[in-house]
Amino acid sequence: MAMPLSPIPTADPMVDRPTLRMLANWYRWFSELTERMTNTSTSLGRTSQTGLSGSVTPTVLFTPSIRGLYRVSWALQLTRAATTSSSVTVTIGWTSGGVSQSQTFPAVTGNTTTTGASGVVLMLPDPSTGVTIQTAYSSSGATTMQYALSASVELVP
Repeated sequence: MAMPLSPIPTADPMVDRPTLRMLANWYRWFSELTERMTNTSTSLGRTSQTGLSGSVTPTVLFTPSIRGLYRVSWALQLTRAATTSSSVTVTIGWTSGGVSQSQTFPAVTGNTTTTGASGVVLMLPDPSTGVTIQTAYSSSGATTMQYALSASVELVP
């Protein structure tokens, strides 16, 4: 868990009047704030879908504008079990160095509403190429399986 940011030194003057230099308490506070923001990831793209009962075609989560290390995190939860059996497989896709890349995670096959899975993949995608998520779905029986899927892309600091 992250440590809280120091309180803003509002009772202290910010600048030394004769030299117009920032005083030490404010300098330390701004330095801490800058370091905290630099080391904090920010979600750049995300999706959250519920009531899914079929495959999800490749969906662009984010298109990077710069080359860098990115992290895609996803979570899947079955929300309705199929009568007989079911399976969902998640695949994350991107392009690196002009070559298509993908990470396919193990199929989720528990077929109960307590069944869920999650995963993380680190990547160096090319700028201007989409980072995608897709699923492959199968379900057997009169009642079809339903699931919820969420994913997020972050630039790793």
